[in-house]
This record gives sequence, C-alpha cells and structure tokens, in this order.
Amino acid sequence: MLDIKLQTQIKDNVLLKLLNEVFTKIYICYIIYTLEYIISKIKRDKNVMTESEKLYEILSEFAIKKNIGIFEAVVLFSNENNIDIEDIIKILDDTIKEKLKVDALNTGIVCNRKIFQPLKTTSLF
Repeated sequence: MLDIKLQTQIKDNVLLKLLNEVFTKIYICYIIYTLEYIISKIKRDKNVMTESEKLYEILSEFAIKKNIGIFEAVVLFSNENNIDIEDIIKILDDTIKEKLKVDALNTGIVCNRKIFQPLKTTSLF
C-alpha cells in the first residue's frame, strides 16, 4: 500500500497535469482568436474581405452591441431588417456557418446537431 504522502503527491501531479492541459487549450484558443482578429483587421484595412466576411463582421458587431451570440444576432438582425434568414445564410461561407452552428449548440439554442443537417424544406444550414 502506498504511503499517504506519496498518494497525495501522485494526486497533485495528476491534477497539475490536468490543469496544465486546460490552460494550454485556453491559451491556444486565445492565440487562435487573436490571429483571427489580426487577419480580419488586415483584410478590413486592405478591403479584401469577401461578401461573406463583410456580412459576418456586421453580424458580429450587431451581436456585441446587443450582447447576444452570433446565432441570435442572425435571427434578430434578419427580423429587425425584414430580411429572410435564408438570404443571409446563402451569403455566408461554410466556415462562418460552422461558427453559427457551434454558437447555437453552445448557447443551448439548439440542443440537437441533427437540426443542422440539410432538410428538404429549408436551406438554412
């Protein structure tokens, strides 16, 4: 049987490894977010943004002003401006559509990934 002090050290080491992994993942996410921000700023400054990126930027600013997620921003923006949601979605590229899906799933707006599978009745995603 292991000594209590040794057991505690082992638990502490395991905990430290887990914390290190968590902080590493958080740091990587922060770096990715920062790089995305820098790239979008460069594109904005050079005016080389695609239609999809321009629309996503508008929606992102709208979401920040309203303090809501990007998925909610699409719905609210389309309602406030009398635009069909499907018309907005058609403009967005696959990467941005994936961001919308992730936001909808993470915020609990949508609880089922199957809702994002193509349906015969809509082209929302």
